[in-house]
Amino acid sequence: MTPSPPGDPPGSGAKPQATIRLAGPEATAQLGLELGQRLRPGDAIALCGEMGAGKTTLVRALAEGLGVEDPEE
Repeated sequence: MTPSPPGDPPGSGAKPQATIRLAGPEATAQLGLELGQRLRPGDAIALCGEMGAGKTTLVRALAEGLGVEDPEE
């Protein structure tokens, strides 16, 4: 994980940001699964990336980690 450079000072209301580059779909899915298992009510994440960057792969695995059933099954 490569954190973004420092920006707003603590207490300014700015949210932490990080840029994460992963090796491929398997690593993306593993991260999503682990995030889903750790997120708590009120937590928020934002995903930004080009088409094909893996956002959907991450969210599908994140939902699995949260225990959301696949509506396509």
